[in-house]
Amino acid sequence: MSRLLLLLIFVAWSLWASQPVPAHDAVGAHIAAFLGGYLLLILVMGIWSRLAARRIDAADSSQALKHFHWGMSTARLCVLVWFLVGLFVLGWGPLMSRGLDRIGLDPDRIEFPGLLIGTLPAFLAWVGLWWSQYPLEISAREQALLTQLDEGIEIHAPPTLGTYIRLNLRLQLLFTLVPIILLVCLHDLISLLLRRMGIGDVDSDVIELLVTLFTAAVVFVIAPEVLKHILDTEPMPDGPLRERLEAICRRHDVKYRDILLWRTANHMGNAAVMGVVPQFRYILMSDLLLETMSDEQIEAVFAHEIGHVIHRHMLWFGIFFVTVTFAAVSLSEPVSELLNRWGPQANWPAAVILLVAAVLLLGKFLFLSQKFERQADVFAARTIQAQTETPVAPRHHVGPYGADAFSAALRQVARINNIPVTALSWCHGSIARRIGYLHDLSADSQRTAHFDRFMGRLYALLTLALLGFGVWAAITLYLSRAAL
Repeated sequence: MSRLLLLLIFVAWSLWASQPVPAHDAVGAHIAAFLGGYLLLILVMGIWSRLAARRIDAADSSQALKHFHWGMSTARLCVLVWFLVGLFVLGWGPLMSRGLDRIGLDPDRIEFPGLLIGTLPAFLAWVGLWWSQYPLEISAREQALLTQLDEGIEIHAPPTLGTYIRLNLRLQLLFTLVPIILLVCLHDLISLLLRRMGIGDVDSDVIELLVTLFTAAVVFVIAPEVLKHILDTEPMPDGPLRERLEAICRRHDVKYRDILLWRTANHMGNAAVMGVVPQFRYILMSDLLLETMSDEQIEAVFAHEIGHVIHRHMLWFGIFFVTVTFAAVSLSEPVSELLNRWGPQANWPAAVILLVAAVLLLGKFLFLSQKFERQADVFAARTIQAQTETPVAPRHHVGPYGADAFSAALRQVARINNIPVTALSWCHGSIARRIGYLHDLSADSQRTAHFDRFMGRLYALLTLALLGFGVWAAITLYLSRAAL
């Protein structure tokens, strides 16, 4: 969820920058309140983290971690909400817009500088929350050292504050920021070329939509080539484990550019897959995950990532965001008419509408993300189960062996990352629920088939939404052009 919230911060600024700048009084006091709100949020979470760190070795340490993880997720959501309040109510938007005008940065022509400057307070608050979380994170890691010693796992010193912030900076902020920078810079460049060719002002709404979709598609395809350097990766060394992982890819006819070792200074056990096109597709396995999990558990986690590729989840996410773009174009005119009823000086209706839209978008994204994760879990459990079946059926149910093996891998992931199995994960769902769902499927083979049918209907609905909003957006643009 963190990356989506960061993306919504960019979206909020872009929507603000595209509107006329209203007058705003008492800017100094309101800006102080805006920045002070972020400082208060960081301090509150910092105090909570330090109090929870003192109880980490007590009997309720699991509950303390769970509650703090929930609180931190809420705090990150508050960063977005408070940014909207700052833009539309407290005067941060007018102040930045006028400042950019004074130095000659017109957001209608060059969006990139204003995007970075305007969103800076929200991102600094995001970094401040890492500082807040650090004491509890370190206490949890130190508490886990005894368990690791008993299990014979190699011990690594907890990260320093600088290392902890640097790792999160790579994983969260830069992972989101760099593709956005690429998209905005490419968009600015294409728009500049079109204006010099005399095309930019002709059918501007249509041109803007086409340029936006084109730049998004280009960045969507090539971003993994950049992100593999942001995340500090290298090719996984040759050996028996890599051969087993490659065999899984061959078995399911999955094409990829490389399998990468993800260096996290042995502080994060995770895996990921990037890339919708095989030539730019990378499968990542972190150093801590490879070091602390058995080969069977590693294969299970790897199969989960392959499940995302098999079911084209990245492509479906792309379709979702294109649909959202079409919906924004379709609804822009009625929303503008609604806002005009309050007059040009009333910013709070725009803030409320944007906040509602952000909540709806976030809710839909999280729903899709959890269903996609569940489908990848099912694929991994099926893959493990298939290894015990002869012959292997092309479509098979989740059996007890597959459910148990993948559940064991999930529990190990929770353990090495100091995450309670009951802790809420907005994008994945809690590990306990994921495990419980797989065991429910394994109890009745018909439940797996029912899940497959549900996902088929979900993909059909996404396709219909894309076509419906696409046609509506085309009609909206045609009518607005005819009115001119």
